[in-house]
Amino acid sequence: MHIELEPARELVAARAAAARTILQDAGAPNYAEIEMGFSLAGDPGRYAFILQRCAKLTPHQARVQAEERAAAAETERDQLRAELDQRSRRASDHQEG
Repeated sequence: MHIELEPARELVAARAAAARTILQDAGAPNYAEIEMGFSLAGDPGRYAFILQRCAKLTPHQARVQAEERAAAAETERDQLRAELDQRSRRASDHQEG
């Protein structure tokens, strides 16, 4: 199968415009999942299409990053609490001694 360059460019431009429209209509800045039913050659089925802007995060990637930030913040919190407890004990020992 061969498509001439100009019609091929038009097809690509139409797909890009469709992708932009889907993301805008979904209110999604970078990711959308569309589920549709099709009957191809008498074989009905449902299909999911995932549309993602390049160089943007998927919801899964954003969640993983958020979980990593939360874990780092909890570790820092625990370290600061331990340090504060140590300082409180030293101050208490100093007042008693």
